[in-house]
Amino acid sequence: MFLSDDDKNFSTNLEEESKNDSQNIQIDKDYFNHLETFKLLYSEAPLPYQLVNLDGEILTINKQWSDLLGYKEKEVIGTCISKYVQEEDISRIKDEFGTFIKTKKLTNFVLNMQTKENKKLCVAVDGIILKSGKKSKTHCILRDITQKKINENKIKQALVVFENTNEGILITDKNNNIISVNNAFTKITKYTKEDVLGKNPSILNSSKHKDEFYSNMWEYLKENDSWAGEIFNRKKSGKIYPEWLNINIIRNEKGEIENYIGLFSDITKIKESESMISYLTHNDALTNLPNRLLLTARLKYSMERAYENYHNLAVISIDINNLKNINDSYGYILGDKAIVILAKRLKQIIKHDDTLARVSGNEFVIVLEKIVNIDDMSAIINRIFNTIKEEILLNKNTITISACLGVSIYPNHGLESEDLLRHSETALHNAKKLGINQYKFYNEYMTEDAIKKIKMEHDIKHAIKNNEFEVFYQPQINIKSKQIIGAEALLRWNHPEKGILTPDKFIKHLETSENIIIVGKQVLLDACNFFKYLNDENILKDGKVAVNLASEQINNSDIVNTIEEILNETKLEAKNLELEVVESSIIKDTNKVITLFEQLKKSNVKLAIDDFGTGYSSLSYIKQFPIDKLKIDKSFITDVSENQKDKAIVKTIVELGKGLGLKVIAEGVETKEQENYLKNNTNCDEIQGWLYSKALNQNDFKDFIKFHNENI
Repeated sequence: MFLSDDDKNFSTNLEEESKNDSQNIQIDKDYFNHLETFKLLYSEAPLPYQLVNLDGEILTINKQWSDLLGYKEKEVIGTCISKYVQEEDISRIKDEFGTFIKTKKLTNFVLNMQTKENKKLCVAVDGIILKSGKKSKTHCILRDITQKKINENKIKQALVVFENTNEGILITDKNNNIISVNNAFTKITKYTKEDVLGKNPSILNSSKHKDEFYSNMWEYLKENDSWAGEIFNRKKSGKIYPEWLNINIIRNEKGEIENYIGLFSDITKIKESESMISYLTHNDALTNLPNRLLLTARLKYSMERAYENYHNLAVISIDINNLKNINDSYGYILGDKAIVILAKRLKQIIKHDDTLARVSGNEFVIVLEKIVNIDDMSAIINRIFNTIKEEILLNKNTITISACLGVSIYPNHGLESEDLLRHSETALHNAKKLGINQYKFYNEYMTEDAIKKIKMEHDIKHAIKNNEFEVFYQPQINIKSKQIIGAEALLRWNHPEKGILTPDKFIKHLETSENIIIVGKQVLLDACNFFKYLNDENILKDGKVAVNLASEQINNSDIVNTIEEILNETKLEAKNLELEVVESSIIKDTNKVITLFEQLKKSNVKLAIDDFGTGYSSLSYIKQFPIDKLKIDKSFITDVSENQKDKAIVKTIVELGKGLGLKVIAEGVETKEQENYLKNNTNCDEIQGWLYSKALNQNDFKDFIKFHNENI
């Protein structure tokens, strides 16, 4: 049923067949000419051709047929055509063959065939039946339409997704006229397809955004071919709602714009939930007062204003002495009611700029913004005591509350918010030792920690001046090939008295000062210079160096220019520099980090999220980052070969990274068991840790590369 042509023996076979049929039968000239035409056409054209008798026996094939199915001619001649057809199509081919015999023609018959290597092919068959004497034979060509079928299925699947996705989709032509929308678009906006087809998407405009917003959006879109962000749009009813919108440009082969595709989702409930979560995160659920988190933020702000205006500030910690007795005697419901009444009373005696917070079940904190004279604090404290001691009537029961107070003063008792809070609690603890309704001021000018902090800051400045900070390098290994692919640059302090110090001894002090900008820039410069040298000398060809950016560096508006200047100065290719940002830094200011990453991406610098899995970041935000790599925190690697929870977490992180098209590296690999688990049970790409090497100085790192390559 499937036809092909033998260039050398085609005419000879036909003549022998005709003689065997009957010496007295003359071959019809038209038939012969037809065969010659077939032979010329299919021997010269790149199409598979076969000659098959009515019993399904293959008589001849051409080279294109052999190339398509992978069989040599001698393997095929004399076999049945059904041998090369998928089993599910055998019955179809028999039915179609019967019709073929009757009509003498076969047009675009689609079936599945099997190659010699068991590869499935979808082919379209066209053929005719011609008679030679008393015998008829089928002459057919095959067309491989496998890819066409795959493409058709993809289109069908895309249409199913288009119509059934929960996200609204809007497609416009190059002039921004709407040409298609999906069902979710109608469901979200309440506009029908007829309402919007041919119109501009501006019909959804909410008027909440200024013209500048849209100008910036279109400018960014034209430069990057995509834009994503929150936007307010208007439904058909006129209701304004927030949505998360992604816009992408589709271009033709010439780079000309053909379409715009907008994909969006209604995030009203998400925004409402975020608002509620934010409120509950920062406020006490019972009294609606600020909790410790919001108190700390407000205290820092108050301290900044006190510093700028040269005035004092007071932190008063209040402990309710007999709250447990009230709960035990009257129950928790009345006990909570007493706390609410007390909170309202205390709120009434403080000024608008002051802060009242509830930081635990029985503890309040008051921040007094401006203290003119510290001696006047006794009057304020008396007012607080009098308010607390006022009787509270609960279900005809009169309750009297007692309390103790601890006071710390800025700047006398601390220059940091944590210090002021801790010192007021220390004073409160001392007051409680005296009995009920007592108060104490914190009477130390500075704690031992504060002295150590000042000394550390002095030593760091001295270290910068004397170039005591040094960059060490810990190798990063391809888990499969064992090849060194790069290293992480790690800061060390070559202290003149204490020797080499690791970051845990000083990084907290360094990162909370402007010195991190100076040291961070030097680390980048040293790392890029060193890896340029390694690449140029073929010591580590195309090696990549990973450098961590601290939060202060991210917040530095000049960081992008700094990195570009260092790359230009060192001549290191941007693709060989990988910048790491810890997950916790991302969470603090997601939008700012996204903007920073997008700017860095333009220069081809690689980007990674460090300590991934420890920052509780939302996946809805992670997918927005234009990153290249996830780095699994070492806390999950320590027991990964034994602990089931760590195994599950590591597998999930690796699968997440792979699903987002990212590289994944595990840090803190110290044992062969950890390496074997990662290699045999996950798709982790790279590892880093003491199993191969600790962090090394430049000379030792070069020696390690040589040793490793010789012994790999």
